Amino acid sequence: MQRVWARALYIEIKRSQKIITRQDLDQLKDYCEFIKEKFQKETSDKMRYKIVKGYIIGKDLHSEAVIRADNMRNNDMFFLSHKQALEQAKKYHQDFIDAHEQLREKLECSSLQSPCSSEVAQHSQFDEQ
Repeated sequence: MQRVWARALYIEIKRSQKIITRQDLDQLKDYCEFIKEKFQKETSDKMRYKIVKGYIIGKDLHSEAVIRADNMRNNDMFFLSHKQALEQAKKYHQDFIDAHEQLREKLECSSLQSPCSSEVAQHSQFDEQ
């Protein structure tokens, strides 16, 4: 019997002004361990959640929590500031829009069976030389 290793993701978003403490990081660790144990017991033999990633999002890390947060990275648990999370979301959104535009252009070109605008631009550069 083949086993499927799945991933679970736990994200805890705190208030925008919340400074993340060691206790908050300990709570994140407890939740991730609980999820991993729960899935190990209650999922079928064919599928197990081998990886549980946890994220906690807040304004900043308290100075006492910095070392703990660094150590937790080794166990797939991460701190993100609200600003970092927003920047990542913007980047992923732009990546999605770019991929969608490329696909749309490719589909339009293939349905028209004519050169795409990017192909026409490339050919016109060589024609001018």
